[in-house]
Amino acid sequence: MRALIVGATGFIGQHLLRHLFARSAYCRVLARPSSDTSKLEDLDIEVVRGDITNPASLRGIAEGMDVVYNLAGEGHVTALSADSYAQFQATNAAGARNLARAC
Repeated sequence: MRALIVGATGFIGQHLLRHLFARSAYCRVLARPSSDTSKLEDLDIEVVRGDITNPASLRGIAEGMDVVYNLAGEGHVTALSADSYAQFQATNAAGARNLARAC
């Protein structure tokens, strides 16, 4: 299996990535340019830098993949600022749409 994992640097994403990797899946990870991927360095995976809020950075991201896992997301926006809510919408709604279109 060839899997694309978006959000692999997060808590759940890291566990899914390691689970798939242990079962001999080829894994491609989309990581934001600012994401710390040091916890993934012990794995033989492909890391592509991009951002689901930037459709141009997603071109070809799913090429050759059998399955795509989108675990990227912003949370904890209750009672936060309008800017935080806008980021929530940009990542969780528009970002998911961007990723789906790229696939």
